[in-house]
Order: sequence, then C-alpha cells, then structure tokens
Amino acid sequence: MGSYGFDVLPYYEYSGSKGKQGLGPQRRAKPLTRDDAYSHIKWVESSNADITDPDTDADFKKMLDLTVLRLKDKASFAGVWLRTRGQMPVGFGDATCARFAAEANGGSPVTREQLQSDKALYNRYIEWWEGKRRSFLTSLRDYLRANGVAHASVLYTGCAGEPGVGFGDFQPRLVPTGRISGSRQQTRQQSLRHPDAAAGCQPGSLPAWTAVARRELGQVGNPALPAGR
Repeated sequence: MGSYGFDVLPYYEYSGSKGKQGLGPQRRAKPLTRDDAYSHIKWVESSNADITDPDTDADFKKMLDLTVLRLKDKASFAGVWLRTRGQMPVGFGDATCARFAAEANGGSPVTREQLQSDKALYNRYIEWWEGKRRSFLTSLRDYLRANGVAHASVLYTGCAGEPGVGFGDFQPRLVPTGRISGSRQQTRQQSLRHPDAAAGCQPGSLPAWTAVARRELGQVGNPALPAGR
C-alpha cells in the first residue's frame, strides 16, 4: 500500500507478547472480585496485558519496532490503532494495587477487599488507572514520533465486541474527535453514545474520549459498580 501512496495504520488487538517468554500468558492483570478470570471466554482469558506495568510499555514498543519502525522508510505510517478485546482490562493484582498505593494513595496499602467495599476508593482507583492508560498511549505515540514517524497518532477503541457497536439505523452520524469540555458525566454519556469512537493523539493530549467495556473496568461479578467511565 505504501508504494501506491496510501497512509498505513496498523491495527492491534494487543494482549501482551506470546511465546514461552511472552508477557501475555503471564496474565498480570487480575480481576477485582474473583481469581480465575474476567469472563467465561477461553480465548480472551488465555492472555492479557496490564497497561500500568512498565514491562507492558516495553513489550508493546518492541512490537512497534518490528511492525512499524523497521518499515517506516517503505510506507507512510499514520500511527497505530489499538482495540481491546477484553485483554487490556483494569487490573487489581497485588503489583497493580501497590503501584496505585505508591502513586495515588499516599503510600497506604490497598487490598481488593477494600476496593470492593469502598466506592470512593474504587472510583479513585479507576481514575488513576485511566490516567495510566493515557500515559501508556501517550508513551507509544511519543516513541513513534521520536523514532521517525513524525506525525504519528494513536487511535484507541474501547468496544470489545466482534462487529463493534451498531447505531441502530443507517442515518449518518457525526462523531466528535476534538477534546470534549463539560462535566465528567456529560463526557461519560457521550462516550456511551458513541462507544467505538476515539480521537487520534494530538501534541500534548490524548484521545478526546473513549468508552470502556464493563469487563475492562473489572466489573464482572459486581454489577453494582458504576457502569462506564
């Protein structure tokens, strides 16, 4: 496609690297209310990636080295597109909780039991995790730009379903891609209305908004927790 002058946007359903020494099969992201899995879907549960883990950042950058940077002189890359299939979930493992405690809880340890019973603490945890996802995607964008893909953007889609989310009819839809102002609740409602949309990263910012599947918020087994953030 590059030889015909098309921009290329590689698509990834990332769940950590595979193989004997791969990061994905280690399944470092752990559910909140159970120990075995986030869901009953075996292929989804075979691997996952904890985006708060520094090893995940390094792991995906190796993938960018192999799939984008080594080919950047043969095609014009617009950036990369990541889509979760439930394999980049919010993690509540010991290491992840320790990172939250150190970075956002004044060093006070946090347990999964506390997160299940304390709604305010849980909400702060989710807000911290969303910030870590922002940092993860920003890091990927900056890595591409620093290594020769000058105007790279990172597109993130939060819809985990195979066909994506349908709009219910064939009327044209305008999906905003700029930064959204207003209250957090307004942003949440807009993202739920358009859960498969996300903006390309612009200098100094990240996608304007993305929707997160309930499973990605670690809400399986605890439907009382808030629906979407």
